Formats: sequence, structure tokens, C-alpha cells
Amino acid sequence: MRFNLPAALAALSLLPGLLCAQVEYKVYTQHPRIWLEGRRLERLQKDAERESERWRNLQRLIKAEVDFPEEPLLRALLYQVSKDDKSAKKAVDWALAEASSDGFKKPAALRLGAIVFDWCYELLDDNQKSTLAPALFNAAKSLSGNPVVGLPDLRAAVLALVAVGDHAETYAAVLETLMKQHWEARLVPQLRDGKLLTGSEDLVALGELSHVARHNFEIEIWEQASDIFRALPLRMMMGVTPQPVRTEEGIFRVPVNTPIEKAALEGSRNRIAGMIFVAYENNQADYQFLQGWIRHDAVTLYTPLGAVYEFLWVNPYLPGLSYFSAPLVFHDEFEGRLYARAGWQDEDLWVAYIDHRLYIVSGDETHEIRIDDKQVPLIFPGAAIVFGRVPLDVRVKIPEGQAVYVVGLEEGSTHPVRVNSSRNAEQPVLKGGILVIENRVNSGLPEIDFEEPLRVRVREPK
Repeated sequence: MRFNLPAALAALSLLPGLLCAQVEYKVYTQHPRIWLEGRRLERLQKDAERESERWRNLQRLIKAEVDFPEEPLLRALLYQVSKDDKSAKKAVDWALAEASSDGFKKPAALRLGAIVFDWCYELLDDNQKSTLAPALFNAAKSLSGNPVVGLPDLRAAVLALVAVGDHAETYAAVLETLMKQHWEARLVPQLRDGKLLTGSEDLVALGELSHVARHNFEIEIWEQASDIFRALPLRMMMGVTPQPVRTEEGIFRVPVNTPIEKAALEGSRNRIAGMIFVAYENNQADYQFLQGWIRHDAVTLYTPLGAVYEFLWVNPYLPGLSYFSAPLVFHDEFEGRLYARAGWQDEDLWVAYIDHRLYIVSGDETHEIRIDDKQVPLIFPGAAIVFGRVPLDVRVKIPEGQAVYVVGLEEGSTHPVRVNSSRNAEQPVLKGGILVIENRVNSGLPEIDFEEPLRVRVREPK
């Protein structure tokens, strides 16, 4: 049964916290347990047989003998998809060497070791299992004992414990420590507060953890912060600069404020995260927009890192919705950011309000606008954005049902707001310094007559 986000939200509002209390962090599933459950593995095997486009891209790199940054994952995947025993042996040899030398102490190696153990499990002999399982378990247990465990590290430790399962007698207790003390008690509150997903690496880790939790624990960790997950598609689509960055490695959609030297890595990770989330949820409309966004061939990843995940996660049989129909304004209430576009063409005007700075991109030109006394509204199909000091007095004309965003104010303050001839209404400034003036029935805000130009006045707090 597919995850139904609206139903989950309704259930969560009635039974807060009940889901977490009932979870038993034990693994009963068969190998492979990590991401290749059921239909996904069958589809990948058929894609290899049919020589799909993404399979051919991957094979081209393999034949060229390029260096893959996550070679053990690739080799284990080739075994699962095409029963390539030679590839599996390479992956297992790497894991055994890692277990003997460093013991998977680095979280990145722990993650890869878990994948190799899980995906190549049926080829491991008893001696190999008795070498790898304790090494993976001990590394995961060591991570769980740290006072602070970041999302990528937690993901690596959970993958290792899921892969090992009953090969380690106390694996369930360590899993419970990771999921309850680190994930539920510390990371989920950070997620809700907009402090967790600070980079593309966090997004990838969250997506990978979500799939493993669903398949092995039969829980939807999205329900623990459902509003954030509901906002993720537009956040990922709007939070990248409008024109892709072209480098020697390819074409990348890059999160705003990414240094050019990190464009390929961050752009790749951001796209990979989108692939993973779409594979997790493809029924909700905004995730179907994200699927259409992912299916844009011009930004397909052909790099040794990206090509593996293009094949692993992108389902070519899910067309998605055209992202040209997606909303053009996104207010990220959790991060305290605001994004707006004039359209979805690369050259269309794009505005981002981040950390009290307003960035405007038009064509090849980027401008950073600072607060001053001049208040010129920026008009978009979905909103008007005003960046300036209070007291503020501007006139705007926007379509019915849209909003006026006043940005650059002091977060947490309250301002008297008057629209046209309405009475003053006290309105709070939200996270990031954003004040939202919209026409919502029974919201307590002034009802705006959008048939005439709006005169918006915002005064100093009392």
C-alpha cells in the first residue's frame, strides 16, 4: 500500500506520538534489505536486460574503466542486477580489507560496507560473515555512543545494523538507541525547526534512511515531521539557481550560494536526493512535479558518481507532472526563506530571500539587494515581494488569491498592517523576517479586494 500523506497527517493529528511508541526496531526482512526490495529490484533487472538508457550510460563508464567514487556500491549493485559474480567479489574483497584495516570507523565506509554485506550476502561464506558482521556492528555501536550523531552518520549506522541483523545479538538495542535517542529525540526537533537539512548530503541521508525505515521497520518517519516533507519538492525545485551551472563534469542544478568549485558535487547530491524522495513518494502532486523536474534530460548525471544513482533510483516508467505547472512562489516557513520565479524557463527572473538578503537573477546577471529606504515591489504571477524598512507604504497590483510578502523585518516582532481602507491588524513577522499579507477567509487578517491596486502600509511595532 502506498504512503498517503493527507491520511497520514490526519492520523497524526489524532494520535500524536503513538506511532513512535509502538515501533519495534528489529529486522525480519530477507536480504537485500537496503533499497532493493521487491519491485525496485525487479525493475532494475529488467532495465539491465532491456539495456535502458541509464543502464547503457553506466556500462559506458564501466567499460571506460573510470574511477568510481563509490566503487563497492557499484560492484554490489551489478551483482544484484545482473548476477555479476566478479563484481561481487571485488566488492567483498574491499569490505574485508576495510574491516581488517580501519574497521569501518569512517561513516562513509560504514555505509558502503553495510550495502556490500546486504547486497552480496548470498555469496558470503561463514568466515566472511564472521569477519564483516562484527566489524559493521562495532562501528555502528561506537557511533551510537557519541553524544552528537549527525544525520549522515546516523544513516550509516542504521544501514549497518539493518544489514547485520541477527548476526549481532544486541543489534536491536543499538538500533533503538539510534532511532529513539538520536533521531526522534534530537534530530526530528531540529528538522521541525529548520536546522537540520543544511546541505545536500543531509537530504540524501534523510531519503536513504526513510526507505530503510519503511521497508524494515514498517514505519513512515516522514510522519514525525510531515509539514517539512510536504514542502520538500518545492524547496528542492525553487532553491536552486535558475540557470544550470556548466562544468567540465556536466550540467548541474546547483543550490543557491554554492561555490563554483563545489557545483558538481552539490548539484549531483541535490539531484540524487530528489530521485530518492520521488522513489519514496510519487502520489502527492508536488512530488509528481519533482518527478517531472528529475526527468528533465538536460541535467541527467553522467558522472561516475551520478550515473550509478540515475540507474538505481530513477523510474523511467513514472512520467510525473510537468514542472511548468508547478507553483511559482514558495515560502519556506521552516528555513525562513522565500523563493519566486517569473516562469520555469532557465532565463526567467528568479528571486530568493535568504538570511535577510535578497538575490535577483535575470538571465546571466545576479544582483544582491540590500535594505534601504527605497521600496519597489517585485511582482510575480504568485506574489508581490517588498524588501525595505518600516514604516512602509507601497501600492501593488497582484491577482486574486495571491499574497504580499514583506521581507527584511525583525523576526518575532509584530506590526500594525493596513490594506487599503481596512482597519489596522496586528501581524507577526515569521521566521527569517517575513511578514505575509494574504486574503484568507476567517484568518483574522484583512480581506483584500484584489480588483483594485493595493495600498499596503506596515508601521513600526507598538
